[in-house]
Amino acid sequence: MRTKRLLRNTFFNLLEVLVTIICGMIVPRLILNNYGSAYYGVSSAITQFLSVAFLLRAGIGGAVKAALYKPIADNDIEKISAIANAANHHMRRVCAFLSGFVVLMSIGYPFFVIDVFEWGYTFLLFLIMSISVFSENFFGITYICILEADQKSWIYSGLRSLCALLNTIMACILIALKLDFCMVKGATTIIYGIYPIVIFNYVYKHYGLNKSVNPDFSALAQRWDAFWNQTAEYVNNNTDIVLLSVFSNVYEVSVYSLYNLIIGSVRRLVGTLTYSLESAFGNMLAESEHDQLERALGIVETIVFSIGTVIYTSTGLLIFDFVAIYTRGVEDANYYRPVFGLIMILACFLYGVRTIYDSLIRAAGHFRQTKKIVVSEAVINLLVSLILVNKFGMVGVAVGTFLASIIRAYLCARYIDQELFKKKSYRFWVKVLVSALESGIVVGIFAFFNVHGVTDWVHWIIKAVITTFTTGGVVLLFDLFFFRNDIKAILRKIRNAMR
Repeated sequence: MRTKRLLRNTFFNLLEVLVTIICGMIVPRLILNNYGSAYYGVSSAITQFLSVAFLLRAGIGGAVKAALYKPIADNDIEKISAIANAANHHMRRVCAFLSGFVVLMSIGYPFFVIDVFEWGYTFLLFLIMSISVFSENFFGITYICILEADQKSWIYSGLRSLCALLNTIMACILIALKLDFCMVKGATTIIYGIYPIVIFNYVYKHYGLNKSVNPDFSALAQRWDAFWNQTAEYVNNNTDIVLLSVFSNVYEVSVYSLYNLIIGSVRRLVGTLTYSLESAFGNMLAESEHDQLERALGIVETIVFSIGTVIYTSTGLLIFDFVAIYTRGVEDANYYRPVFGLIMILACFLYGVRTIYDSLIRAAGHFRQTKKIVVSEAVINLLVSLILVNKFGMVGVAVGTFLASIIRAYLCARYIDQELFKKKSYRFWVKVLVSALESGIVVGIFAFFNVHGVTDWVHWIIKAVITTFTTGGVVLLFDLFFFRNDIKAILRKIRNAMR
């Protein structure tokens, strides 16, 4: 049953990611063509500033889910209600702080781009784009946590997929009508503001939650320990574009945002493999299935390393042709940035790897024990990026992200081996070296055959298929040699789940 739930959640999350990737490629292209790089850059910067909501609620999601695994396993509705009521109480305070932040930023940020946009225009755009953020925090977060803890994240993923489709259709219509950019953003923002309300109503009715139950604030005791974990996540996801917004210009932000859109989409695609792991790990810990947990972790590592190697190696070989075709006709910024793109691909590969370990650490509730690890990641990223951004621009902030990612991934892997499983292991470095070998061989094959770039979508798709299958074949051969038992276990679990 647990494997079936994991596969169902993974399928719907993969569907959401694929829909989001496709839709996410359509809308920016329309914006670049019809409004220009400046509009795309400023809207991307505002989106990143609004993500401060993630920081304000940092710790709540992790603490709530860690507290919910046991009562959900026991079907203790009163306890679930008490935890939900405590989380809602905190989220109301978050929304109050968020209101103040939005007011201040909507007044201050327009001065940074006043040479491109009028102050009042940027002010209005900032307020419009904040609507969906308020809706998600006020109505959605607590109930999304309940669905995720109960291994029912497929409901949330399905709604997000529908919103992405509706958003894209609406954007296409409004842009085709040549409406003002603020009106386009306003209409599409409202769409994303509705789905949290739907989740709110569904969870309350389905679980029979009781608002009159006294809030269990003790369930949020680990909130501040989890806060550091999610703060590091926020710093890693937002340092680059915030620094570029301050030390560079909207055109550089636009270039960064486009690469981040592509590589981030790939990262989300790989992330579908680990999206539902936390609830599955949490269920194993609640049932004291420690041997099964250790074996499951090893299998998941092999899956993520292998698929990540295939996808990110292919991305490295395809991304620059993609960017060239995608931005054809856009002449107001230089979008060919090979060094930056390759460093970001390496950083995102490592990010995908360490999400495996993050999922287990969150499921075990070991927030306090790993606080130094996550803080060190944030500090390294911020300091290195600050030192290098003035001289190297986007490359400098990418280096900061890469160094922070590899250090965090290794330290988390070591913590799990030594503290949770009480053993010393080198499997992290073994799998990193195998992935590097596989990737190097694929790059060597393409260099040997002198494969050139392509200039149209048909030839790019053909090249993408050849690249992916070549990389997949190389990775499969090496994995059968190095990780044969894991491959057998993966196939066996898939067969059992399909029965």
